[in-house]
Amino acid sequence: MVYADTLMKKMLIIALFLIFFLFVCNEAGASWLIDTGKFHISAHGRNSCQDCHENIGKEGFHPNPGDVSKKLADFFHVDQCLSCHDNIIDDLDKGLHGAKEIKDSDKYLNCLHCHEPHYQLRLDKDLIAQFDPAKPVHEQCGACHEEQSALPAFSDED
Repeated sequence: MVYADTLMKKMLIIALFLIFFLFVCNEAGASWLIDTGKFHISAHGRNSCQDCHENIGKEGFHPNPGDVSKKLADFFHVDQCLSCHDNIIDDLDKGLHGAKEIKDSDKYLNCLHCHEPHYQLRLDKDLIAQFDPAKPVHEQCGACHEEQSALPAFSDED
């Protein structure tokens, strides 16, 4: 009985903290607040969250209450990107990134300096030509596919 009371108190504290954080703190810029519409149209929008965040399923809480105020850069490691984008290192060794010549390849190992992995648009010329970043995402579904009434659900593993 004492254990249950202690557990309830802890859960109440966590719930109150999250409510305060979400509704009172308007400056909540935590990296775990994902705009599902923007993520859906991103280059990674068809990936499982666990493709990059493999530990999420193993953690007790998601988000971890201790991590809610951290920034995206606090979680970043270049190996996460290189696990899929392995050609980048070869290009950097040649002095290239994208279609651009570069001088200091070390500057390009922090992908987050230029790319936001949750919202980076695909480099599909047809999509870029049809998609208008000034318009709300939900008004442009036809830029990529037939219009639907709702976004597809996350995968079962997510």
